[in-house]
Formats: sequence, C-alpha cells, structure tokens
Amino acid sequence: MLPRQTQLRLSLGLLIGVALMVLGWLQTPPEESLPIVQVKPLAPVEPVAIPTAPTRSPPAVQQEFELKTGQALVHALRDQGIEAGQSAEVAQALTAIFDVRKLRAGQRFTLTLKPDSESPEIESLSFKVGLDRQIVIQPEGTAYVAEEREVPHERRIEAGTLVVRGSLGEAAEAAGVPQEVILEIVQQLGYRIDFNRDLREGDRIDLTYERFIHVDEGTEHVGGLLSARLQLENRAPIEIYRYTTRDGIVSFFDKDGESIETELARTPVVGGYLTSSYGPRLHPILRISRMHKGMDFAAPKGSAVVAVRAGRIARANRNGSFGKYIRIDHGNSIETAYAHLSAFREGLKKGDRVAKGETIGYVGESGLATSPSLHYEVLRNGRQVDPRAFKLPPRIRLQGEELARFRQRQETVQAELLSVIDEKSDA
Repeated sequence: MLPRQTQLRLSLGLLIGVALMVLGWLQTPPEESLPIVQVKPLAPVEPVAIPTAPTRSPPAVQQEFELKTGQALVHALRDQGIEAGQSAEVAQALTAIFDVRKLRAGQRFTLTLKPDSESPEIESLSFKVGLDRQIVIQPEGTAYVAEEREVPHERRIEAGTLVVRGSLGEAAEAAGVPQEVILEIVQQLGYRIDFNRDLREGDRIDLTYERFIHVDEGTEHVGGLLSARLQLENRAPIEIYRYTTRDGIVSFFDKDGESIETELARTPVVGGYLTSSYGPRLHPILRISRMHKGMDFAAPKGSAVVAVRAGRIARANRNGSFGKYIRIDHGNSIETAYAHLSAFREGLKKGDRVAKGETIGYVGESGLATSPSLHYEVLRNGRQVDPRAFKLPPRIRLQGEELARFRQRQETVQAELLSVIDEKSDA
C-alpha cells in the first residue's frame, strides 16, 4: 500500500489534468461552414469518329511450275487448277509475241493468282526469255495481253585469259572462266579450228563475257561471250566479236566484219576426239577396205551430240548398220547425219527445228559399232562429202555504214577488255 503522502500527490495530478482537458474543449472555435459551389452542366459533346485501320486485301498467291516433257502451256496451267477457258485465253495471248514452239521442257513459269476469287483466276503469268528479258501476261479489260519487259539487272563485263595446260577445261578452271562461256567459245571458234587437233600446249585465248546481277532476286547469271582472241602457235590470231546488226541479227564476226559461220562446226560431239577421217580405210568390223564417207569421234557413252548448224530434223529413227540415226536438213541441199547414238534427245522428232549447238542425241554404239562413238556425215544433194573440206559462203558480210558501226563496237569491246585487265592488276 502506497504511503498516504504519495496517494495525495497522484490524486491532485489527476484532477489538474482533467481540468485542463475541459478548459481546452471550451476554448475550441466553431467549425467554419464550407462555401457552396454551383456546378454548371457541360455542353453536349459532339461524337468524334475514331479512324480505323484500312482494310487490307489478302496478298496475291504466287507459285512456280515447270513445263513437263511434251506438255503444252495450256495443259500445264490446267495442272495448276486454272479452268480450261482461262488457260486457253492466256496461251493464245502469248502467241501474239512469242513462238510457243520454242518452249522446252523445264521452262520455268511464275503464276500469280488473284487472292479474292472464289476459283483460281490469273493475275499474271511470267517467264524469262533470256538473262535480262521476260514475258508477262496480264488481264487488260476483258482479255489477256502479253508483253516483253526488261528484268531489272546490273550488267558487268568480265575478262579472262586461258593458257592451255593439259586441256581447255583445265585452263578455264585455272582462270575462273564459267563452263557456259567455254562451251560458247568451242562452238564459235569451232568454225575456224578443230579443237581436238589444232590446240596445243601454251596456246592462249583472251576473252570477254557478260555477267548479270538481278537486283530484285539477289541472284546473278553468266551472260554470253562478247569477244575472243585465239593465238595458236605459228598462226595468225583469230578474233571474233559478238555484234547485233541493224536488222536485229545477232552473230559473231571476225575482225574484217565477216560472220564466222562460213562452214559447219568441226566438232559435233562434246568432249570427243577424232579417230577416223573421211576417205578409204580398213573397216574395223568387216576387215575389208572401203570408202569411209564421214568422220568418227570417240567419246564416253552418253556424251551430248549437237547440231553443227541450225536446221530441221529430217529423220530420227533406226537406220540399219548406223543404228539410232539423225539427219538434219540445213537448207540449200545441205544435210548432216549423226549415227550410232545411244538415244535421241527426249521429245525430238521429225520436223522439229534445232539451233546450232543444240543437243539432239547422245553418243552410243548402236548398229555396227565396236565402242561408244559418233559417225558424222555431211551431205550435199544427197551425196556424202568431206566434212573438213566442205565450206559455206559467209552468212553475212558487213559493208558501208554497218561495217563502220561494227568497227565502233570492236573498239568498245577492246576498251572494255583493257579496263577489266587494269582493274584486276590494281586489285
């Protein structure tokens, strides 16, 4: 129990505290009344149209396809789901600017279909007709119209020098020259020399050719040969230049302005070599002496056999001891024949037109043959003649203003060659 004096002190403190609390409450001022705020109604808000994203049409459907062997364009379009009438209209439109007989198996087409059609409807059909040209077929009004267009590209001039060491193919590989260019060199210079017999170690070919870079596709392709200068041992140089005449004829001409196609190409088989010439010989199977009325080339079975000049297939069938046999009519009573083939080019038939250098068949040993080889003949008025001695007059001889224009082209090509050589030497 707390002492009495302490209890009195606590009671007195409690009493004083309560008194102070009461006094503070009495002295608190009354709350001030809050001001009255009058709210005016807002003016009606005009509705605002919120822009919406434009409705986008679905993208066009694009697909690619290739022609099959023996297939017409109209049937290829039917295979893509295009109805017969539309397929026929598109194919008919193409004939206005292009010879459809030139279409070959493997030709690639790009087909674009309209996206909002219930059934497949063509928006465009296109295909290339060279490295820098294409044909596009599109609807125009109620019909389809075909037109030729340029493919966006960058053209570059390339140059190379081949020095024969072993073979022309090895020289090309060492110089980085594309195979397509080498084949064209053999085809064009083959009118002037026999590559199997005339080419020697150390012989040299300086050349220029085109390369195309396709901007839209991001791809590049080798173009054609532009010029070549062949230096054989102990012979004058042979120069050829690609040139387009005012009439639109594209051909190769020598330095004097004469087309080099003055005779048939000497080598009708790719990669072959001459084993027997025109003239009397001992027959390898019959073992009797008889006139050999053509030339024989040995080559691996299946090697490509090419037409030595443009013409029309006169026959493509079996022909007795010749086995599988092709004859080409070149006009003016000139024909060439190709025998002992293993096969004809797929789809080749009598009446077909072929270009010079175009593959027509493949080396074999059908008929009376001892090994894979090609028997080749040249016929004038139906009678065999010596292919090596046979010559045709120049197809074109430039004169006057055309010759002057060709001379300018010559100078341009030579300047392009020197420019590329300088660039390579500076690199």
